Amino acid sequence: MRMQYRDLNATVRALVPLIIDLIVLFHVSPADADAEVARPAHAFVDFVGVNTHLGYSDTTYGDYEGILKPRLLELGVRHIRDGTFNGEVLRKTANALRDNCLIYPDGSMVTFKRGKMDVREVVKEDIWQSFLFGPALLKADGSPYEKFSSNIGVANPRSVIGYFAPGHFCFVLVEGRQTNQKGLALVPLSNFMSELGCASAYNLDGGQSAMLWFNGQLVNNPYKGGRALTDIAYIGE
Repeated sequence: MRMQYRDLNATVRALVPLIIDLIVLFHVSPADADAEVARPAHAFVDFVGVNTHLGYSDTTYGDYEGILKPRLLELGVRHIRDGTFNGEVLRKTANALRDNCLIYPDGSMVTFKRGKMDVREVVKEDIWQSFLFGPALLKADGSPYEKFSSNIGVANPRSVIGYFAPGHFCFVLVEGRQTNQKGLALVPLSNFMSELGCASAYNLDGGQSAMLWFNGQLVNNPYKGGRALTDIAYIGE
């Protein structure tokens, strides 16, 4: 839903305190008192994020530097779902909860495990695109992972970008959540990308968002018909 500036202020003011205050306080017995310690709301601030919908250039969302970013910072929001778009740096803070993926102007692609990317260092170089979802599916030497700590590790529809060499990529779409197609868990998906010969691979948003468009038409059967998306990864001529 698109909204103007007056509505954005009211929405952000209403949602941020609500999210932060949704802390579940568990009852603990005296025997377990040392195991569970109540924490203040501000201790959870790094788990609160905002999707800024940067693609809506004809709304308040489009004025990221002038309106949106200053208001979010004023309200204490630290994590914003943005990144590097066509070489323009839109965010210079780290996110320790997800793996990162960067594509450079020379067509090379690298991935970083969560918390391992030094944002201050990587932004010193030219970056063409950045992705914040994950996880990264292959180790630095291109070998597959034996296990993942991700909470999306079970079989699901998948969207993956694979990298072979500068300028050489592949897109992999896995259907799932259907009677005859359950999808792929992360470990077999990692093995598959390694078998394809990828040097690096990165898991993008899957589930209902897993859709593949080729030669003017949708070529897969997405879960629940897919969903409307504001951004895509594509290869042009």
